[in-house]
Amino acid sequence: MNVGELIADLRNKEPERLVVVARDAEGNGFSPLADLSQKHYVPGTRGYVVSDDDLNGTIGEIPALVLWPEN
Repeated sequence: MNVGELIADLRNKEPERLVVVARDAEGNGFSPLADLSQKHYVPGTRGYVVSDDDLNGTIGEIPALVLWPEN
């Protein structure tokens, strides 16, 4: 994804959502941005995200925009 594609994708997202970046299993390295999606972030030691359909009322679920790497 390039900057122009990212800007176009961001235009139709809710501007008040927290931005969450997906990380690789090792927690290191770099990868081009592949996709983004609106989910809910559940903070914690490792944190995780759930889709709107899977919300279960867990305290602390925060509307978020998730950035996904290519690998």
